[in-house]
Formats: sequence, C-alpha cells, structure tokens
Amino acid sequence: MPELSTFFEKALLPPSELKYGIPVYAFMEHYGVENPQVVETLERYPTLCYLLGQVTEVPVGSTAILQPDGVERPIRHLVEGSGMFGLKDQDDAMRWAGIFGHSIGMARQAWLLYRMFEQLSPGQMNLFLAAGYDFRDFIKFDSNTVRDGSFANHCSRRWHDEHNVDLKQPQSMAPGQSALNHLITYKAPQFMLDLIRVEDHFKELQAARVQEIGGRHRMPDIVFSILTLADWTIERKTMPLDARFARLRGRGDLAEVLPVLEECGKGFEADVNRITGVNIVDLFNGAGPFDWEYKIRSAYCATSGLEVKKAFPEYFEQYPELG
Repeated sequence: MPELSTFFEKALLPPSELKYGIPVYAFMEHYGVENPQVVETLERYPTLCYLLGQVTEVPVGSTAILQPDGVERPIRHLVEGSGMFGLKDQDDAMRWAGIFGHSIGMARQAWLLYRMFEQLSPGQMNLFLAAGYDFRDFIKFDSNTVRDGSFANHCSRRWHDEHNVDLKQPQSMAPGQSALNHLITYKAPQFMLDLIRVEDHFKELQAARVQEIGGRHRMPDIVFSILTLADWTIERKTMPLDARFARLRGRGDLAEVLPVLEECGKGFEADVNRITGVNIVDLFNGAGPFDWEYKIRSAYCATSGLEVKKAFPEYFEQYPELG
C-alpha cells in the first residue's frame, strides 16, 4: 500500500470538480479501490471515502462476538483508516455490515428530518424557538450535506470495537473525538467536522450538550437534536425510542446518564410531533426505499461479493418491496 505521505501530497492538490472537493481518486489509489461499482459510488458520494481503510491480509483469529448473526468467523483487524467500506473479504464485510447499515440508515433519517425542518412555517419555527431550541447552526447545512456528512458519523466505531472487544484495550478517548481526529487527519471538508457530533457517547453528550430549560432537560442545539434523534431511532432498521432505550437500560455504565438523555430524546420527539403534526417514527417508516441508499448498500458488498440481503436483512424487512 502506498505511504500515507504520498496520499497527503495528492490530497493537497487543488480541489477537483468532484463534489465537496474531496480527492476521491487519491483515496481510491491509496486504498487500492478497483471495483467499478465502488468507484462509481465514491464518485457520486465522496464522503464515503472517509470510510475506506486497510486491514490485515490474513485473519488474526476467529470470533462470534460482534458478528450480526452470532456465527463464528475469521476476523481481520484494522491497519489504517476507517475500514468500513470497500471491504474485500466476505467475513470482514459481514462483521461490519451492522454498523455500516446503521450509519447509512441514520443518514437517511437525518436527511428526512432535516428536510422537514427546512419546510417549517414561520409559526412553527417560532414555536420551536419558544420551546428553547437554538437554530443558529441550522443554516450552515442543508438536508443533502447533512445526509452526506452523516455517512461518516460512525467512522471510528470499528477502531473502538476492535480495541475494546477483540484486543481488550479499552480506549479513554470518546468515539466522537477519535472520529473527529480521523476526519482531520484525512483533511475532510469543514462541514463534515461540524457534523461529527453524533458519535459523542452518553457521558460526553450529557456534559457538553444538555441543558435544563423550562424544568426539562433538552439539547437546545437544533442540529444536534436532529442528528441525535435520527441516530437513536434506528439500530439496523427504524425503531421507536421506547424500544431503543429499553435495550440500553441493561447497561450498568449508563445508569447515571440514561434518564436524562431519555428525557431529552423523548422530549424533542414530542415537540416535533406536536409542532409539526407529524409522527416521526411514522415518517421514517413510511419514507423510501431510496435509490441512493440501495446503491450504497450494494456497493458495500460489491468488492467482497457478499449478498446484499444477507448483509442487511433488517433493511429488507423494513422495505419488503425490494424483494
């Protein structure tokens, strides 16, 4: 694989005409991307470049842990980058399909929710402002940049899971910070750095984002509230907040912060439902399937030859019309 310094030299060339000025071809050369479907997908959705990576050439062991179907498989470990897209080995692609599918599904939901907020009437906007939400960052983005930036919002998850679970080397750095560091290292555009807030985990969320307003805990930054709700209402397919938090209550490390965060999430969902008259979970379940999402999920499987339906069974459950 080429030296990272060579990549940086190419990455610092004047931006191409490709979307967001991301050096797509430098990424593809650096990581040896050759599959035509992956090439086309990276050209069309270049923020996915920040999910490329290099893994060990031979397995380092086998495990059933973190396997979406609980089957024991040979595992490879990350050497460089994110290692969440363009994976060449079927077992490797199968192991990380869950978090990749979550990321793309979260991006879809963030896109839908942001698009709805772009269409708020002045009266609805005033009601959100009166409820304590801050819209100063909202105009920095649009629904498409939110979607595209959200593709990489979980770009550090493989690195964290491998260290915490496989290597038994718990990391003190929060996933949000390591994701931000990853994007900075690869010189991602500023809007992606500004959107990498969803990977902050629970204690960091409470410390940095939560305020008590009107006798209720809230996350007043409207962009953060949108991204967080989009993230919390999906695992591998859309699910209500009640079900998501019920699954989290079994984690002892969250006992102190979970009630506050649940109050924030459910409070924001209730505000959205009340002010817009739209049930958010119904919106998420009723929208799609979208051609762009299916193509990205198909491209995830293309190099390894993994069957798309096997990689993302919950996605096909949510959209049975896909066959």
